Amino acid sequence: MLLQALQKKLEGDVAVAKANISVYKNHSVGIGEHPDIVQAIEAEVAVAAEAQDKLNMVNTILQDELELLLD
Repeated sequence: MLLQALQKKLEGDVAVAKANISVYKNHSVGIGEHPDIVQAIEAEVAVAAEAQDKLNMVNTILQDELELLLD
């Protein structure tokens, strides 16, 4: 249950980062605290990449556990 909760959290982290990137790309005029939009997007890409990497590992662990149960 804990790994599944972590899975959902990481999926949310990826979704939030993607949403932020979309805002930076499509509505950058209203974002005054980020004068360097490319740098802000890069930071969100890093957040998404790290969360996706962790999510991939959680999915691998869950798959391994499932295979053990089925053996």
